[in-house]
Amino acid sequence: MAFSGALRGAGDTFSPLWATLFGTLFVGPGLAWFLALHLGMGPIGAWIGFGVSMLSQALITGVIFKRGRWKTIEI
Repeated sequence: MAFSGALRGAGDTFSPLWATLFGTLFVGPGLAWFLALHLGMGPIGAWIGFGVSMLSQALITGVIFKRGRWKTIEI
């Protein structure tokens, strides 16, 4: 969340949006569905999927921040 806020504050609102959409719409629900229903983990699998979703968003946003493209964006 800190990296997303820093990127948005620097004027790069597009990158955090895509990182959030990817984690929220694809990673989280897909993994939660697979773990909860196919592996029979139930609600625990859904929560693990949610946690991995947040982790994937953090990693993607961290990589985007580390690349430094936000330094060249003009507001």
